[in-house]
This record gives sequence, structure tokens and C-alpha cells, in this order.
Amino acid sequence: MPHLFVYGCLMFPEILEALIGKKYALKGAVLQGYQRIKVQTDDPIAYPVIVPETSGSVEGCLVRNVHPASMNKIDVFEETEKCVYLKREVTVELNNAENVKALTYVPGLAQKLRLTQLWNPDEFRKKELQRCLNQIRESMV
Repeated sequence: MPHLFVYGCLMFPEILEALIGKKYALKGAVLQGYQRIKVQTDDPIAYPVIVPETSGSVEGCLVRNVHPASMNKIDVFEETEKCVYLKREVTVELNNAENVKALTYVPGLAQKLRLTQLWNPDEFRKKELQRCLNQIRESMV
């Protein structure tokens, strides 16, 4: 089963669990060569995307051995069928310097990027986490 690198709202265990209905352990990981940017869309919640940046790095979490049913739910959330996000294989570094291949989501062709600023996980937790969690729970009903 594939590993998944998450760098936005899915780094928050309560959001990941609400989305897929299962707990996964999250392990800190870093993706080199990318930068995390806040994107403004029609959704009131500002989600991040990662874009190539030679000197950049993105702190996120590695989710190991994601079950296909869980990955399918995440694909729906990331709107892969509409090419909003696409899955790409990347190599991330764990805290123990181990390199691990994982899938991650990058902006798709359908995403009209209105990049605003760097995306901050702490700001998301304070301002948008609960609204995101509520949207996920409402969509699961």
C-alpha cells in the first residue's frame, strides 16, 4: 500500500479521521524543492498547494500504508477526477534522515491558481480548522 505525504489540512489528525473514518499515525516529514502557498478559490477556506521552488522545503506529515479505500476518499476530497489536484510521487525525508517515496497532491490543470501568500498551519488551526472539519462532516451525511 502506498505512503502519502500531506502538507495542508490533512496534516490535522481530526480532519483526516473525519474524512476517511479511520485513524492513521502521522509522522513528521519534509519535502525538499517545493514551497507551500495559500490559494484563494471560491471556497471560503484558503487551502494550500505546493509549487516547485528550488530552495524551498515543505514540512508536512507522512501517512504510511494508506488503504485503497482510504485513498479513494482522499481522492474525492482532493477532486482528482476534476483535475483540481493530481497525485505525484515524491521523496520525503523523515526526522531520522530516512528518505521515503510517497504520493502527494499537486495542483492540477483545472486549478486556476490565485496564489496569495505562504500557508501557515498554525493560522489554519486557529482560523479555519473547525470550518473545514464541519464541511467534511456535512459532506459525509
